[in-house]
Amino acid sequence: MLTTIISTIIVLGILVFVHELGHFLLAKKLGVGVLTFSLGFGPKIFWKKIGETQYQIAAVPLGGFVKMIGENPEEEVKEELRNRSFSNQPVWKRALIIGAGSFFNFFLAIVLFSTINLFGIPYSPPKVGEVNPGLPAEAAGLKKEDLILSIDGQDLKKWEDLSRIIRSSQGKELLLRVKRNGETIEIRVTPKPSSVKNLFGEEVSTFVIGITHSGEVLIEKVNPLVALGNGFIQTYQGIKLTLVGIVKLIQRVIPAKTIDSCQDDRRAYPDRPDGRRAGKKRYFEPGAFHGHPQHQSRSHQPLSHPHSRWRPLSLPYIGGDSEEAHQHQEDGDRTADRAHPHHPPDALCLL
Repeated sequence: MLTTIISTIIVLGILVFVHELGHFLLAKKLGVGVLTFSLGFGPKIFWKKIGETQYQIAAVPLGGFVKMIGENPEEEVKEELRNRSFSNQPVWKRALIIGAGSFFNFFLAIVLFSTINLFGIPYSPPKVGEVNPGLPAEAAGLKKEDLILSIDGQDLKKWEDLSRIIRSSQGKELLLRVKRNGETIEIRVTPKPSSVKNLFGEEVSTFVIGITHSGEVLIEKVNPLVALGNGFIQTYQGIKLTLVGIVKLIQRVIPAKTIDSCQDDRRAYPDRPDGRRAGKKRYFEPGAFHGHPQHQSRSHQPLSHPHSRWRPLSLPYIGGDSEEAHQHQEDGDRTADRAHPHHPPDALCLL
């Protein structure tokens, strides 16, 4: 409990500091006077005045603020300070100053994602965990531990690549090049149509062949440029999923009671070793910035809380594939439960 409280204060403090720093720096840059830069609310416990600005830490560490000259339109401002008053600035300057806080938070997300990416980006190889009885994969001859190298001549590296091709196959026969016991063989399989639920619980049509994931996770080392590029993509995806989540809440597709609920991830996040949605991440949660390394490497979501269900108002993660990764199959989940009782069930989600 104490750890959670401290973690929340630290995370919130970082977010607030960066947010207010955005307002502060742009106000200064655009010639607006800043009287106070405060981290926290209530009585100040530490302060220092430098120039016209008082920098302070207040007793209640649940927010912060920047107080500018003339911030209140009804405030009396001395004649010599009016040209530096916020209220007297053109609309475009005021808009930039107000928006700077949010842009700095986006910048923080990009920096954090990019920094984490420098340590390597986890991915799951297209290796078969289990073959589900009665589905096309079994009939075609696929077996456990088969590594699928390519589909119709298209080389595969990640499980989500395999997922995307199969789910978008429209039921056409696929030629798989498979590595088994050191030998390479070819197998033809025709995906079967299936009705599944997406991330938001909506019924969608897709195609499956009846295999589950092996649960293996590898680490891909990337150069700083790639890490930065992924950081931008991850931040964009976070914003996008958050906005979509809000829309789904308004449309009542997502029941409001599910927000902040601690439920099993396995019905929501397929194609990942721990049930999180492939390529997505959540990080505005208490404790989010110090996730356990095991969850960092296994889930491909290094800032994600290990036990929380998807939260529509929090931001997602990493550049995976599109909506195909949302889909899951309840029969596949049950197969996974029987096959590997000690394994996170969605590591073996049916594809």
